[in-house]
Amino acid sequence: MSGPRLSGPRSSGGRRARPDGTLPRPLAYLAALGLAGATAVSVTLLPARALPDLVPPSVSPAFARPRPPGAPPSAATGPASFVRFAEPGRDPGFDLADDARRTGTRWYALAHLVAGSAPCTAAWTTTSTPPSADEAPTPAPSPTLLADPGTTGDESAPVEKPRTTATDEEAGAGGEEERERALATEIRTLRDEGGGAGLVLGGPRGRDLAAACPTPEGLAAAYGAAVSRLGAAYLDVEARDAADRPAVVRRARALRLLQQQRRLPVVFTLPLHEDGLAERDVAMLHQSRLYGADITTVNLLATVEPSGSSTGRLRRVASAVRAAVRQVARVQGLDDPADAWRQVALTPVLDDAADLDETDARALAAFAARNDLAWLSLRGAEPEPAVARVLAHTLA
Repeated sequence: MSGPRLSGPRSSGGRRARPDGTLPRPLAYLAALGLAGATAVSVTLLPARALPDLVPPSVSPAFARPRPPGAPPSAATGPASFVRFAEPGRDPGFDLADDARRTGTRWYALAHLVAGSAPCTAAWTTTSTPPSADEAPTPAPSPTLLADPGTTGDESAPVEKPRTTATDEEAGAGGEEERERALATEIRTLRDEGGGAGLVLGGPRGRDLAAACPTPEGLAAAYGAAVSRLGAAYLDVEARDAADRPAVVRRARALRLLQQQRRLPVVFTLPLHEDGLAERDVAMLHQSRLYGADITTVNLLATVEPSGSSTGRLRRVASAVRAAVRQVARVQGLDDPADAWRQVALTPVLDDAADLDETDARALAAFAARNDLAWLSLRGAEPEPAVARVLAHTLA
């Protein structure tokens, strides 16, 4: 005999009886459809939630997000240990290969590239280039123009090429063109030996390319042509135009275009004050990052007090560096300021060769090594060779 069957009550006609208090099935379907329609209407009538306008419309939000704490930048790391500063345009006799053999230096910062006489062309500053504060609205013809880049062979470079004129071609011909080819060969040798050279943009003389080029695309082309022509390993922006917002934004967008095409570290070189970076320079870094520039390193130009000054002059430099590191951490979106040390470099600026002796150099090198600074450099008066050797070999 079969077991009991679990079933509900049935009507006399054989169908399952409907429990008391429930709607007939057709009416239930109609009620459900009505409820769904009313809900949809209510949702469409709700006010839309306002989203904060954190990023300029033309910039991807990815460029506004801070990098995770401790995460390395997306571009290559750039120079390391000791970086020697040189000005090929102001010192035409400078021989990079000979200097590298004599000093053992593997990394160089070659300065300064500014606007040439034709639109969107890069030029080396020379001894006759006027200070940037006295620059006329039109570019001065004194800089030594880079030779026309021609075909670089780098398909990843921006499509637009810098425009040239017959005057530019004449200026780039002859000895200047030969010196440039020699410089590119010497840079290639450095790269083969594990080093390299960067191009310093802007600086205290001439007109900044970011002010002269009217579009980010043209500016990116000028930057890219110089990088490809000379085989530069990084770009160093020595910005003096924090108040010129259009130039700041144009440069950031140009750097973004360039870094989208190639792994190119970008350094910003800024003056260090006793309380760190000037607020206008911090704002410029924020703006540059917001508009897409991947800032690999912030290089601090620190004027060293004369050797006869009161004691503690290097301690005052160290205190200023610590303040700047905290500012860089905020710019880069780092929760822990300690993570910003490796994104900061230090360049003491000497008024006199005697302002930095071997003891001072050892103290600076120890400070840089202890805090994991990106690199050290020197500017201004040329110190004793032993001083540069201490800085170079301590961090090597």
